[in-house]
Amino acid sequence: MLSADFAGRGFIFSVHFKDIYGEEQELFERKEYEARKLFKILNRQRKAELFIHYSNGYSKKIA
Repeated sequence: MLSADFAGRGFIFSVHFKDIYGEEQELFERKEYEARKLFKILNRQRKAELFIHYSNGYSKKIA
């Protein structure tokens, strides 16, 4: 499922949203600040969710 590079940090962020065609999309970001900016922009126009994924496989919805 998650093929993103953790780069030794132990966690990575993702933003889940529906695109203009109604399909589920997922964007990955290493930096929390950038992930929150993406979440804020995408949440204005459509419903978005922000998740944190840990290298041990645990995922948690944070916004």
